Amino acid sequence: MTKKQLKTLLWILAALSLLALILVWRDSASWQSRPEATKRTLLPKFDARAITKIIIANRDNRLELVKRNGLWFIPSANNYPADYPGLIALVAQLSEIRPLHALPSDKKQYSQLGLCEVSPGENPGLGVLLEFQDKKGQRLAALVLGKLHLQENETPSAFSQPIPSGRYALALDGKSQPVFISETLENIIPASFAWLRKDFFKIENPLSISFPPGKTTKALTLSRKSHVEPFVSEPAGRLDDAKLGQFLGTLASLSMNNVLPLESLPEIKKVAALQIKTVDGFEYQLRILNKNGKYYLWGETSAEIPQSVPKDSPLREKFKTERFLSAWAYEIPERAGQVLMNARSELPAKR
Repeated sequence: MTKKQLKTLLWILAALSLLALILVWRDSASWQSRPEATKRTLLPKFDARAITKIIIANRDNRLELVKRNGLWFIPSANNYPADYPGLIALVAQLSEIRPLHALPSDKKQYSQLGLCEVSPGENPGLGVLLEFQDKKGQRLAALVLGKLHLQENETPSAFSQPIPSGRYALALDGKSQPVFISETLENIIPASFAWLRKDFFKIENPLSISFPPGKTTKALTLSRKSHVEPFVSEPAGRLDDAKLGQFLGTLASLSMNNVLPLESLPEIKKVAALQIKTVDGFEYQLRILNKNGKYYLWGETSAEIPQSVPKDSPLREKFKTERFLSAWAYEIPERAGQVLMNARSELPAKR
């Protein structure tokens, strides 16, 4: 290669480098040069009271939340009630989010950012579609939540993982451009269990607890005259205080992982019931089943509430909620299932 050719090549490389720097600067500036996008909220203004359907979808699943007669249900969960407070919080949160900055609106980059409008089985993008519809099925507002932006841990270690620091998003109104938001919104997923109504049995201050006999154990009854007195046990005698505390704590903080129709788990009706009476006059019959490594609960509630108690009292609301729960079977956390199923054999103190 001659000196002249080498000189020409160096000039070409320098020109290409300068061009690359200009393009990088332009792209970087374009993220900041759209102030109108950062002044608006993520979703355009719309009448949230008109929402009768919410659709959440990704490339694998599609979930619908439907409003009927003023109440929200999840059709794919056999019309179990949806978490209404959670839905209200979702709409309120989305209406307040403001983008940190706008992105270049080159549609070729949408798939790279996970911003393609997805349908189950279509589009390999990683986006999540969130759509609000009115009673006519017309779209009120919609957006795609794209890829998470991951940031390296400030104190890296062999076990540290990148931390989500924001997310790409696009409002589907035909006017908006891609934006970057600081909220990750990782709770917005097309899974019914994430949107179920969270109300559940809350069993506090029991006065009597009756365990049915097991294959190798006799029936066991714990009783006391008031919720501040210690339990008297028949026929076990002395109880393991630590195990008893764990059992009572589990009863007071029961939660569910999922819900299923009672008819889909007919064997749970054959399980002998754990019977509990509380200081408030509530009576519970709980049946716990371990099936294929998962724990299920079916509960029935009755109560003697004095007529003098107001109709809108928390006690009556609690009874209304827990009586409704008896129409379903519930998958409960493994630890809670183990505590409830093993209590009969573990509560008597070891001699």
